[in-house]
Amino acid sequence: MKDPLLFNTLAPLIEAQSRGTLTADQLQELEHLVKTDPEARRLYVQYTAESAELQWWASHPPACRQINESRGQGHEIDFDLVMDYVRADLDEMSRRMLAEQQAMDKAYRPYRPPTSESDERHYRTISIPTSVFYGGIAAAIALAATLVFVIARPAPQAGTPVADLRPDASSSPTRRVTPVVGTELASVGATWMIDSQPHDALGEFRADEQITLVSGMAELRFEGGATIIVNAPATLVPVSGRGLRLIEGDLVSRGNSAETRFSVQAGETLIENLGNEFAVRRDSGLRQVEAHAFDGPVRISRLAGDGLGGSSQASSEHTVSAGRALRMSDAGRLRGLRADEVAFVRADEFECNVRAEAGSSFDAWLAYSYQLRRDPAMLAYYTFDNQEEAPTHLINRAGSTQGELNGVLGLDGQTMSAPQWAEGRFPQKQALRFGVVDRELARAVQVDGLGGLELGEDLTLAVWVKTPPDSDGPGGGTLLSFRDSPIRHMSFQFSLFFHGDIHANQLQFGAGNELQVSNVSENFHYSHRGSFRGEQWTHVAAVYRAGTVTFYIDGSPAGTFTGVNPLATTRRDTPLLLGMDAYIHKVDGRRQIEAFMGLMDEVVILGRSMSDDEINRMYQVGRPDRY
Repeated sequence: MKDPLLFNTLAPLIEAQSRGTLTADQLQELEHLVKTDPEARRLYVQYTAESAELQWWASHPPACRQINESRGQGHEIDFDLVMDYVRADLDEMSRRMLAEQQAMDKAYRPYRPPTSESDERHYRTISIPTSVFYGGIAAAIALAATLVFVIARPAPQAGTPVADLRPDASSSPTRRVTPVVGTELASVGATWMIDSQPHDALGEFRADEQITLVSGMAELRFEGGATIIVNAPATLVPVSGRGLRLIEGDLVSRGNSAETRFSVQAGETLIENLGNEFAVRRDSGLRQVEAHAFDGPVRISRLAGDGLGGSSQASSEHTVSAGRALRMSDAGRLRGLRADEVAFVRADEFECNVRAEAGSSFDAWLAYSYQLRRDPAMLAYYTFDNQEEAPTHLINRAGSTQGELNGVLGLDGQTMSAPQWAEGRFPQKQALRFGVVDRELARAVQVDGLGGLELGEDLTLAVWVKTPPDSDGPGGGTLLSFRDSPIRHMSFQFSLFFHGDIHANQLQFGAGNELQVSNVSENFHYSHRGSFRGEQWTHVAAVYRAGTVTFYIDGSPAGTFTGVNPLATTRRDTPLLLGMDAYIHKVDGRRQIEAFMGLMDEVVILGRSMSDDEINRMYQVGRPDRY
């Protein structure tokens, strides 16, 4: 399993439960782990099933141990007697396991208030999927039958011809072999559940054989032509070269066409592609299914019957067009959604993870970037990678606000004041250059749509910057400014002072409803002095939480200060500015806030407070010189 610490924590608890020595505190800890962690649930089921099987066999010797009782004086085995033992063993095993399942079904039934005082019961239970339990029974019976067949086979007598030792078709055990329907093409950090994975060196998988991906991601190619990307944790059952059952998890199918349609059944819902790429998600509680159409429509049917591989009848059908999604509950309730292109691992992300595993530092950052986009608290995330896609804009990549909060290069569309595209931290990406460009001051990126937003008590701001050489004059300045007047309603402002200022080599954070222009220290706080060497990429961040701000320079804390004013709520028409403050003012004859001079690359605006480790990881993964 991917987390040995989890095994070391969980195994003693399960063992104590099986021995009847589990304390109340241990029971509470076990319940929490199993209910909140899918990997813990799988380990719990596998561990308890194997433990129960071993205890049963230890207490009741299997038939192969009774073989000596059937030997006569001539040392010949009475196979009729052996098979009687086998049948008795299997019957007893089935009876005991059925009794245990019935007891568990009774214990795990939702609690109902007692009808009388004498009927009062108290249950503290942990849910185990029924399919997994019966799967364990089937595996145990198969193991017992195989063991008896191997051990009970009579030994060859001396002088027996070799040709006579080869079993004929009539004496060989019958085994249903299902056809190969696909192959595992590639994987990244993939861990498959034991006895639930492609079975040979070719990575082939067969129809009707359940496969469970515990961690990582994998790319599977089906014989019908479709390719799916599975992201752990996920459990599925291939049905044919053109379809599968999704038990839980999410996947993306692509390479489909009208000639090579691919279908996914999730519960009582059947999703069939009518285009090229779509995604399906079934939550771990098995309560709802989502289907997302990315390239071309999909058809969604509510089934009454077995569905794929059996008789079924669609009780209702819906067609979801490209760019849209549909969420379906077990009760049949439907909700239309926008297709979420960030929530699923698609081809680009999978391929960058493969390259990252091979040692690409740029792709390691890009893989991390995909994870950041999925953070539900991400308000805006600018990766500075869209010069060819939209050269006059800065595209927001945050999943929760995708399609919104895109920035415009320049103030109010004035291209003469727009920053210019330049090479970013890696040769494969871009940055924006602020400052004097062709004798014009390239000042800002303007983002509309954040005005009026209540940010609450948590905020993280992070930016990669590269300041000019000392000989080029003052560097640094305002990085992010979200305020609607010189003296009121400053939600936040984040600045870097480089040289030529009284706060040289310090970061600045400010907030508050009432700004004290004559004494900016009441609204602004400064980091410890850091090292901002010219023409070198530096990662700077400020984390605000309930009146406290902590600064970071290259992943390390650079000062924590309390007494910070609350984040103000601005007017609805207030823009967020990258690269300058709209209200530059003078205090004691000095300009306190300058327009930013230098390069800017990757901006994070997150509506929660990141930890020290998270900030350090952001720096370590994003630094271009780490290899």
